[in-house]
Amino acid sequence: MGYCEIKNPPQFTTQVDKWDKTTRDNGEEMAVPIEELLNNTVYNKTEIEMLKGTELRNITISASDWNNLAYTITDVSITADSDIQLFYEFDSIPAAQKANIRGRCNAGELMLVAGKLPTSSITIEKIHIVNRK
Repeated sequence: MGYCEIKNPPQFTTQVDKWDKTTRDNGEEMAVPIEELLNNTVYNKTEIEMLKGTELRNITISASDWNNLAYTITDVSITADSDIQLFYEFDSIPAAQKANIRGRCNAGELMLVAGKLPTSSITIEKIHIVNRK
């Protein structure tokens, strides 16, 4: 007996054969729908893990940490195509808004760029990183 093949990348299908009274009890043929269902499960698991993403937590940036209105956060999970969500600590929201901070991703880094230099420390409670590719 062998194992079902898990496709790489996993493939999802909605066309799975249904066995009935006329299905021949041939192990090779009967394994096909089981393998398709297994691949659907692996595909779903992969998609869910991708959407869960990665989180970086509790990053404090003091006013003196900015270099030419920029601050770089490095992490291997960040790609040029990453979707990023920043969640500021409640007390840091006004300073972050006044500084008009924007982000730009490159491989391995998130560069935060401020429109004007923050006058106080800003704490990022959480950075949520999702890579859809």
